[in-house]
This record gives sequence, structure tokens and C-alpha cells, in this order.
Amino acid sequence: METTHLPKWSNSGTFRVEPFRMEKTGLFLRWLTESSSSTHNDLMDRYLHNTIKETCLPLFNNGHFPQCALEAMKQVELALKAKAQINSNLFGARLIKVLWGDGPNILLRAPFSDKMHEETKDLFIGAFTYYRNYAAHNSTGINETISMRVLVLASELLDLVDASEIHFQNIKGVEGLIAHKIFRDRTEILDLLRFLSDQIFPHETYDGMFEELARRGFTEWQYQSLFDLGFVEYKSKHVNHAFPGQAEDWDEFGWLELTDKGKGLV
Repeated sequence: METTHLPKWSNSGTFRVEPFRMEKTGLFLRWLTESSSSTHNDLMDRYLHNTIKETCLPLFNNGHFPQCALEAMKQVELALKAKAQINSNLFGARLIKVLWGDGPNILLRAPFSDKMHEETKDLFIGAFTYYRNYAAHNSTGINETISMRVLVLASELLDLVDASEIHFQNIKGVEGLIAHKIFRDRTEILDLLRFLSDQIFPHETYDGMFEELARRGFTEWQYQSLFDLGFVEYKSKHVNHAFPGQAEDWDEFGWLELTDKGKGLV
């Protein structure tokens, strides 16, 4: 028997994210100076994030380059707040330090590697401090070329936000889950713990559980937070699924189990 991976929340593809386009950025910037104007629209459609195309390209096409650059960075800020589901007065670098910090908050983690956590935070802080603050307070130097480069940068930052994961480990237990409005109250936490503790997965098939979670009104955040805080764990072992007299059918059999910490709540 061994503890294995956490079954990933599934909701008909809702949580799929678009692959990164980091490798395309250099090609795109080279296009800015080398390609003919007839190809601009196709390439912008290919390389820019959908949010940037919808909110910023009209400003760019009408020659409002400083406003375009500022709006692009604002969209990154809005995406960060939406990802972490926070509605606060935090902006710019202060917002990044909270979301990529080490305090008792809901934290974003970049997808490349845990070892690049600080580098990701520095990337966002630098982009906000340099581009957003300049565009907001003294934008006279933002011309067409610089504005387009900010759109490319904002597109990459939005891709990072899309692919980042939420982690709840620094939230302070049950009180933190309620304070952050992940759960309404202790009763809702206990209801989900009891439901999860009854789940078994022949052949490691999880779909039915996620459908039932959604039917009961539970969310992905609620599900994941109980694992991150160490209340539930997933276990599995290799077993014969065949009935007596049938041909052997060896495969994984998984189940969810409350940890000692989880059992202490129920």
C-alpha cells in the first residue's frame, strides 16, 4: 500500500489551460521590426492572449499607445485577483508579494518548478513596478513599439496566471478556511470530509465522485484545500478486481482516507 497522487478535479475540461508560449516571444518581437503590415493581424491573433486582444487591441489600433500599455497591465492585475478570488485594495507589487508570499494566505505557485517560485515573483514585481507604474504616472515615452512589447509581456504574464496553481497550505486550519470564505462554516467542512472519507475508486476511476461533489454544491477550492491542509489523503494498492471463478483482473484500487488531523475534526 502507498500514498499516491491527489485525484485531479475534473469538470468536463473546465480547468484545462492553454500551453505556454514563452518560446514564441522572441519570434514575435522580431516580427515587430521585420514583417510586413499585411501579416500583423494574423500574428497578433496568434501570439497575444485573448484577454489582451479583446481589451487592448482597440486602443492600440486607434493610436492610444500609453492607455493600451496601462490597460494590458491592469488586465494582468485583474486576472491575478480573479485567480485567487480576492477583492481587496491590494494592487501592483503589493498584490504580488501577498499572492507569491509566505504568509497565511491563498498562494499562487508557478507551473515550471517549485524552485522558480522567487524568480516568478520577481518577474511579476518587475513588470508591475517598471511598466504599470510608468504607464500610470508618466507615460509620455510609450510609443507604438513599446506599447506592443507591453502587450506581449502582458500576454506571457496572463499565461503564467492561467497555468499557476492555488495552494492553501499557509491558511491556518479550519479558522482560516472560514475566514477566507472557502467554506461557510465548520459544518460544511465536516460534510465534505465525511463524504470524501467514503470514496473508493476501483481501477482508479474518479469521475463519479466529481459529479457528485458538483451536485452537492462543493467546489474545486474546497476539495483541494482539505488535501493541502492535510485533512485527507489518497491511497491505493494493486488488487485483483475479478469475482471468484473469473479470470484475474489486476489493477489499482484507490480510496480516500482521513488523516489523524482530519479524524480529529469529525
